[in-house]
Order: sequence, then structure tokens, then C-alpha cells
Amino acid sequence: MADAHVLVMSGSRHPLRSFPAPLPQPERALAYLYDVFSDQPPPVGPFCADCFSLEAERRILSLNPIRDAPPDEISPIFSEHIECSVGVDGFFHIFPRVLETLFFDEMIYPDVTAIALYCGLTELPASHQEAVVDAAACAMVGFFEGGSTDPFCDPFYSHGGGHRPGRADAGLRLVHLLLALRVEPRQIFERMVATNSPTTWDMFARALTRPAWLRVAWAGNSLGPIEAQIDAIAWADFFAVVGQRTFAKGAGKLDPSGPKSMRQGAAHANYHARLAAMERKPRAQRMKQLARALKG
Repeated sequence: MADAHVLVMSGSRHPLRSFPAPLPQPERALAYLYDVFSDQPPPVGPFCADCFSLEAERRILSLNPIRDAPPDEISPIFSEHIECSVGVDGFFHIFPRVLETLFFDEMIYPDVTAIALYCGLTELPASHQEAVVDAAACAMVGFFEGGSTDPFCDPFYSHGGGHRPGRADAGLRLVHLLLALRVEPRQIFERMVATNSPTTWDMFARALTRPAWLRVAWAGNSLGPIEAQIDAIAWADFFAVVGQRTFAKGAGKLDPSGPKSMRQGAAHANYHARLAAMERKPRAQRMKQLARALKG
């Protein structure tokens, strides 16, 4: 699976991954995700005594096998900073179960993707990152084509009392995860436009109200140089794929009774304002800047 996600440019590895094609079946992607992450060490504690009781710590540390762990037994780790419980070293042991059952929970702050980035998602072996890409791509395509987010949980069903996002925000979470894993933005947007679904255009309208495609970890943080470059490429690719005529046609699918910021008129205004403010650079130049940022 790994080699299929790497593009080659000018004899060297491309700084961005290709969108998986063909997509695996969701159940196969989920099984592969658990299999690949099975080498991640379990959390060992101790937890922060100010944040977790010994009983709460014991329950979380005894979750085994992780694939059978009830979501409401995992979710307490997100009530505090991740360093207060399983920590960076133990987070990826539970990560597949978090993706499967808690990815869309709006009570998790900042969100699952941002926490995973903080814990070192992009520093994991390529096989681990690409297992996440496979699963997330399945969920994204299924969601924008017909509403199914398999192999991730239903975004509109709460496992343990957590809050669920709206349709547009659920889509943004999936795109955020793929962009964070450095999947080609152009290919993501091409796949979305091909669906031509109201869900796709809802998400585009919502994105145009946000400052960035990527989210930072905690309040007060800002995008790092790598994330800033990916975000700039994503906006440039968005406008390259979703041209003005395409957007005008697709925006007709927006709900006229929806939030004002996501109605057709507001979406058009936001589109043109964002396009006018965007810094114009050749894509090749942006890619070179990203490659330099990745080298540190």
C-alpha cells in the first residue's frame, strides 16, 4: 500500500502523497489500520493526579484489546491535555480506535487530527501514515458521495454523549486529516468536485468562512512553516480546481434557508474575496518552498 501513495518528481520524492487509487474497501482499510498500529506501545502512566483518579487511570490503562474498547472509556483522556494521561508515547496505541469511534466528536479539543499532529503523526513510519490515509480517504469519498463515513463512526451519532458536527464541519474534519498527512490537495478537491453533491458544496462554503484548511493544536498556537505552506498550496489548488464557473454552478446546491454565511450569495462573496486576497505564486515555487520547509 505504501508505494502507491508516493509521487515522484524530478527524480526525487515528491513532498506530497497522492490520493489513494483505487480505494480499498472500508473494512479492509480499518483492519490494516489496526494491524499496522499494533506495534505502538501501550500507555503506562502515571497520569496527572490532579486530572485523573487512580481508578480512572486504571480503567484506561486496562483497555485491551484496544479494538474492543468502549468509546466512552477512551474519551476521558480528551477532557485534559493529552500529556496529562496517555501522553505522546501512548497516544498512537489507541489512535485507530479513536479514529474509528471518536473522530467526529466535537467535545474533543482541539480535534483528533490536531492532537495527533501534536503527538507526532507526521513523524510516524510511512506505513502508519499511509494506513491512516487509506482509511480517511475511504471515509471522505463515502461521505461526499453518499453520506457514509465507513470505516470511521457515523458523524451524526454520538457513542458516549459527545456532540456531533454539522454536515459541512464533518467534511472539513476529513479534509483536514488528509491535508495534515500531506495528501495532494488538488487530488482531494478533484475527487470532491466529481461527486457534485450538496455535501461537497456545503463544505466548500464552510471552508471559505475559515482562515485556513488546517487547524492548529491549542489556542494561541499558529501554523508552523510546513503547515503554512501546505495551507497555501491547498488554497491555490482549491481555486485551480473549483474555478469561478464551477463554483457558481455548484453553489446553486446550497440550502437557501441555511446559515447566512453558507447561502449562495454569501458563498459567492467569500469565494471572490478569498481569491482576490490570495498571493499569486506558481505552484512549482510553492512546492519548492514546502520541500525546503520539510527539510528543516
